[in-house]
Amino acid sequence: SISWEVRPENMAQKRNRSIFDTFGQLSSSLIWMGENKSRPAYIRYLVTLFLVLVATVLKLYFKQTIGINSPYLLYFGVVCLSAILSGIGPAIFAAFFSAFLADYLFISPLGSIELLPKDVVKTILFLCECSLITLLSSGVTVAYRQIRHNQQLFKAMIEKGTEGIVLTDAGNRRIYVSQSIERIIGYTAEEFIDMPPWALAHPDELPGM
Repeated sequence: SISWEVRPENMAQKRNRSIFDTFGQLSSSLIWMGENKSRPAYIRYLVTLFLVLVATVLKLYFKQTIGINSPYLLYFGVVCLSAILSGIGPAIFAAFFSAFLADYLFISPLGSIELLPKDVVKTILFLCECSLITLLSSGVTVAYRQIRHNQQLFKAMIEKGTEGIVLTDAGNRRIYVSQSIERIIGYTAEEFIDMPPWALAHPDELPGM
């Protein structure tokens, strides 16, 4: 028989890792960020289609409040999410598909595409606002991706470097210790991060510290 021992993660290891990993884990689980273009196109467009249909179902359920009275309400959020989750193409698709559904289901005469001049103006404004939302969301995504890239580069430089790097907060509590610290002082990063701030300081240097 074969048995495995599951050992809980050391709290010091978890704390030492989290300063770099939490940001990446959140971005990976909440949004696809830089990976969105590596996802198959059909998945990105299916996600967008699903969001549009969910918004439409909600508008039909509350037809008198957020349907007929506010035909484009909820669709702005769908376009924004589509731009972040799936990219510019799916966001444009969401904008035009949402405009079609809003005109067909929530603008009189219902069940047809016969827009009055004022409705045409509303639709054009909706598409223009969606374009702006798409551009802004894409810009935020690009900036977020660059920040993440810089953070990963900084992490690699610290973890692969020969110098020992110790990050502390305002209360002198260690929040990160590079792995190279073990080669320098003989303690592992996990052991060193749990030590009192000045545990290894020379007694003559303590007053200055």
